[in-house]
Amino acid sequence: MNTPKLRHQNNLSVTLYLPIFRERLKKLKARGKSNSDEAVQLRRSLEIADRCTNDREIEQERPFVGLVAD
Repeated sequence: MNTPKLRHQNNLSVTLYLPIFRERLKKLKARGKSNSDEAVQLRRSLEIADRCTNDREIEQERPFVGLVAD
C-alpha cells in the first residue's frame, strides 16, 4: 500500500542519499571513470530524483539534508 505518509517517508529516505550519490559520482569522474556502469546508474538515479524532488518542500521539513560535516 502506498499511502501519502509512506510515500513521504520514502522520499525523505531517498533525499538523504542524494548527497552521497553526488559525492560518489564526483569521485568517479576524478578517477576517469565517468563512463563506468556505476557512474551511469548514479547519473540516472540523480536525474530521476531531481525531477521528482520538490526542493522547497525538503528544505522546509529537513533544513539540514544535504549538509556535509567536515
